[in-house]
Amino acid sequence: MNRTVGVAIIAKNEEKNILNCINSIKQFCSQIVVVDTGSDDKTVTVATQNGAELYFNKWKNNFSEARNFAIKHLHTDWIICIDADEELVANSFNFEKIINNSNLNTQKLGGISVILNNFLDEKLETSKQHKFTRIFRNLPQIKFSGKIHEQVADSIYSAGFEIFDSEIIFNHYGYISKNIEKENRNKFLLEEAISENINDDFLYYHLATTEFSIGNFEKALELFLKILYSEKLTDSQKENVKLKISQIFLQKKEYEQAIKMLDFTANGADNEGLRLSILAASFLSIGNFEKAKIIYENPIIEKSKLVDRTILENSKKIFEIMKL
Repeated sequence: MNRTVGVAIIAKNEEKNILNCINSIKQFCSQIVVVDTGSDDKTVTVATQNGAELYFNKWKNNFSEARNFAIKHLHTDWIICIDADEELVANSFNFEKIINNSNLNTQKLGGISVILNNFLDEKLETSKQHKFTRIFRNLPQIKFSGKIHEQVADSIYSAGFEIFDSEIIFNHYGYISKNIEKENRNKFLLEEAISENINDDFLYYHLATTEFSIGNFEKALELFLKILYSEKLTDSQKENVKLKISQIFLQKKEYEQAIKMLDFTANGADNEGLRLSILAASFLSIGNFEKAKIIYENPIIEKSKLVDRTILENSKKIFEIMKL
């Protein structure tokens, strides 16, 4: 039995991205809803000319409010939430196979998590992956919560449903170029959310990451150290905290501190490759060239999607010059 699928997109000044987003999903859905929160470019025109229903909602400094406003206008059985600077990888979308899987209790299936593949450079050579629940049943009790880094999963579980961990991929291009306006907006929302939830390490984690992204390394370091041993973060987030702290120490030329922070083994190949590359750079910086060369020769560094290829190539040139 086929289920109808709708798409919810919130957007502001996304004329360069929204057509790609819509084109990536329109073959899979019967309804596309775009909620514009205050664009002054051609976002509205592009969306309406390409089959989207358009609604306006004044931005209230709350991502959940905007997303919940969007999903209210969908009449389909299931909903896909996707951002205007993202695209669905078509050959990964096995939605029908999932909900018709005889090995699953599909009556209990309330949501589907996807792989969010965040590209970090214009050449699309480096990327960071996360899992988020972006596909879910269209039910009144299933909705987003949180002003920023909003989540729908809690409401799915509270409604008595389960979430299926899929291999569906969304490519995200928003991190390729810096957008100071968005970064400062996110910082404001996170600080506001923390003032209301002072013990929420998840919020501190994202604020620290935002400070790191805009180059406020001292503030980022202070926040990351605050949650370094937090039991409220996932293993992946705790790894990221250590990696970010070590990168800050490297930038501050506190190489021994960076080396000390990197005394662990990361779970995933991407994070482990990044850990080794920072470690090698630290040893290189203190003049331990042989140790650095041995680490750089580890093939996992080459395989990591988080390692900057330019830095890697420059390091190899140093060893060639020194004939190591």
